[in-house]
Amino acid sequence: MRTAFVAGVTLTLLLGACASRPAPAIAVSSPSPSPSQLDGCVNPGDGVPAELRESEITTVTAIMLGTGTRGVVLTPEHGGTICQWLPFGRTLAGQGYHVLIWDPGLDPVSEIGYFTGVLRAAGANHVVLVGASNGANIATFGAARVSPPVDGLAWLSGEDVLYVAGKDARPVSEAAGQVVVPVLFIAAQDDPMRCAYVADELAKLMPAKQKRVLVVPGDKHGVALLSGDSRSVVTPALTDFLDIHTASS
Repeated sequence: MRTAFVAGVTLTLLLGACASRPAPAIAVSSPSPSPSQLDGCVNPGDGVPAELRESEITTVTAIMLGTGTRGVVLTPEHGGTICQWLPFGRTLAGQGYHVLIWDPGLDPVSEIGYFTGVLRAAGANHVVLVGASNGANIATFGAARVSPPVDGLAWLSGEDVLYVAGKDARPVSEAAGQVVVPVLFIAAQDDPMRCAYVADELAKLMPAKQKRVLVVPGDKHGVALLSGDSRSVVTPALTDFLDIHTASS
């Protein structure tokens, strides 16, 4: 099984509709020439298929980049895909991180826990969850509930409710009150989703002893914070956080 966890492997998690389902299955797929959502951001040389598989049951796709003990799980924005985080994921892998990027399905809170376990099984002893927008909401629930606990949470432009297709929105406050791991909040001052305000409010609710709220000028949202004028502040803050909290103790 260890040979499956190499840089650029694609993992497919199949989720049944039953509450008491068996452990999810992982399928390793070969590259496909079919056009898809991943064309243009994943190349055949990356060793991952250019096709997001769909069937009558939900399919959650993830890719793993890099190797080693320092793990990072990247969760995209609502309606986004692996493509959003792929450039940054490749950068992290080049810096020695073991990175897993995934596309949330219909049960993202359970899924992020599962994929954290996948990354740990692949050799990551320390894992930080990083999410953008609704991905930050999912990562917050993960930071509260994944067992064993993760080593940190990096929150970019999250909101006060978790959105899941076909389900009622869940207040992120119910998870925030259980987050005890170190947290980095990053938001733009003029984000139309009022993310800077939400960051302050969630930070007050979290019992975590290590919390930092970083507010930058402008109105960029989510992964876009890693580009443009905000990049010079956001990128080093995020990478420093990852460096500190994935370091071996």
